[in-house]
Amino acid sequence: MESNKVELLKAVQNERGEASVYPDEVIFSNLYYVSFSHALRAIEGYIAAGRSDEFVRDCRDANEWIAEKSPKVRDINVINFDGVVALLGNGSTSCDALFYNFNLTDGEFHFITEFKNTGKLELLRLLKSDQRDGIYRKVKDSIENIRNNIVFGGNQEADDIICNMHFFIVYNGKNTAATLVMPKALSKAHSSKGENGKQNHATRTAKRVSNRKDENEIYRQFGEKIKRLNMKPCTEDTFPGNAIPRVRKSDKGSERIRYFTIFSAQDFGELIDSTFFDNWKWGPYLLEENEDSETT
Repeated sequence: MESNKVELLKAVQNERGEASVYPDEVIFSNLYYVSFSHALRAIEGYIAAGRSDEFVRDCRDANEWIAEKSPKVRDINVINFDGVVALLGNGSTSCDALFYNFNLTDGEFHFITEFKNTGKLELLRLLKSDQRDGIYRKVKDSIENIRNNIVFGGNQEADDIICNMHFFIVYNGKNTAATLVMPKALSKAHSSKGENGKQNHATRTAKRVSNRKDENEIYRQFGEKIKRLNMKPCTEDTFPGNAIPRVRKSDKGSERIRYFTIFSAQDFGELIDSTFFDNWKWGPYLLEENEDSETT
């Protein structure tokens, strides 16, 4: 129903007149807060429940995993998309963050983002999962909410926003490292051994190759799902940085593309330090904030 929709710009403007106890719950946020592994409200609950100082300190330290990679994380604005979906109250899952381009022109993007403070193995599991904790479920629910339940303002209707939106993930691992241990269902190859009882070199190499193929197949299957959501692929030129999966020729031509992008935290920190996200076209989402600051 129309009355259940969130008018996002109005919600952002309204919250600027309110003091939030928890800055990670503010809708017009920044990369630092949306990347948190532990909500500030939850950490306060741990303290009230008498959890150990070490446990609380570990939670706070875990929240710094992106900030450790770039000093600019607090300077890059983003929509706290979890907060937007919380306003809907419809029980859907959601991605963490949204870069909304208010005056999008040809060749530009909106980005929707998921942060995972986890290693490669757990990331692959989440890419494969069709359950509520799976990454695809979060993207699918987010797209459905963008299409049906959120009014953004700007020069695009919902379907236009979606077909110009690219999905990327940031995780706490290394894109250059092979995944040496895969889920059991993916790693049942026979291992031949030498006289010393160790796997011979050919077997170790074969298992690494097999694991890389399994990993690439997970990326391929996930990419096909994203493609069916009618989201926008990118090229290495339109979305730069050291990322996976590797770009491949599209079905419709010779252009090399990827349907979604994965950055390690380190590589994403380097992208933040570049000028890619600087001067993002937030329109009145940001201008209203500037006007408020000028009058205080």
